[in-house]
Amino acid sequence: MAKNKRSKNNFKKVKKRITTTLVIIGLISTIGVTGYGIWAARNILQPISIFASDTISIGTNKEESQTLLFVVVLDENQYAKQAELIMINHKDSSIKQTVIPEDTMLHLPYGLNEFKLKSLYKIAKMENPQNTFNLIDQTLIEYFGVSTQKMIIVNNEHLGEATFTNWLQSPQTILKMAFDENWVKDTLQTNQSRFELIKLARSIQNIPDQNTTLLKAEDSGMLEEEKALDNSKIYITDQNKLDTYIKKSFQTDAILEEKADIVIENSTKTQGLASKVSRIVTNSGGVVIEVKNSQNVQEQSLITISDQKWLESATLQQIQTTLPSAKIVTSTETSSKADIVITLGSDYSEIITGQAL
Repeated sequence: MAKNKRSKNNFKKVKKRITTTLVIIGLISTIGVTGYGIWAARNILQPISIFASDTISIGTNKEESQTLLFVVVLDENQYAKQAELIMINHKDSSIKQTVIPEDTMLHLPYGLNEFKLKSLYKIAKMENPQNTFNLIDQTLIEYFGVSTQKMIIVNNEHLGEATFTNWLQSPQTILKMAFDENWVKDTLQTNQSRFELIKLARSIQNIPDQNTTLLKAEDSGMLEEEKALDNSKIYITDQNKLDTYIKKSFQTDAILEEKADIVIENSTKTQGLASKVSRIVTNSGGVVIEVKNSQNVQEQSLITISDQKWLESATLQQIQTTLPSAKIVTSTETSSKADIVITLGSDYSEIITGQAL
């Protein structure tokens, strides 16, 4: 009996030790996993890439009902395979994507003339390696006729054959986005943070496949195939067809609802600048009531608003993405009855032509 009692006591002690050990191991594991998670998720709120143009603050902190972004996909040699314009509508749960191929001819800003999309990233790196974002963004703004400061450059080796939105919302991508900062920096270049991209990915997951529209420009009648001087294939864009499609599919609901009357004035010696900006404003849903030239040359672009209420407007935010360095002023003494007057200065002329005229 005494032996059995001692055996039982020993068994209880061993069981208690094992239980205690397992609890300690569990606590250590939990603390370790939690600690690793916190360490791995550091800097999750910081932009993935830092560009010189990010020093300019644009827009408000309002929750967006629509997200508009540019995506450029690079091959293993850092040539652009394609560029995409994507609008994610969080209100009606839909996605619209337009893709242009690498042989599409684009007009580059800063007086760089025309090149294939394929060379865009290489040229941007060569012209300004510290700020590739600005040249690429401005090129796509001019091509598509809508503006956004949300741009993502992604390496195709990670994307594969998947569309960008399908790749972004996959559990594997979201997991790596959250916990593998080095992988993210090897895969993506963007002024968005990992947190913002994860939030975007989660919202995409809630959108049914049947609500996603993908248009390849070469299959839409917007592009005409021609031969370059070296006999290589190029695509020339029919801007009227492109603009008709953009107005139909990519206008911003908030801008349409605000219905601000906008006047655009060219205060430079460069012809056609006001028409360029008018196209961007109109494609986005803005109402341009007048386009005119000024006899006076102005250095800095101005955005004059007739009322303080426009400071928080989606219309002003859209204009700022096109003219990020423009000064905003409030005046009730404008020469017209416009809600917003855009005065284009030599700073914008330099972006388009490479010269301050």
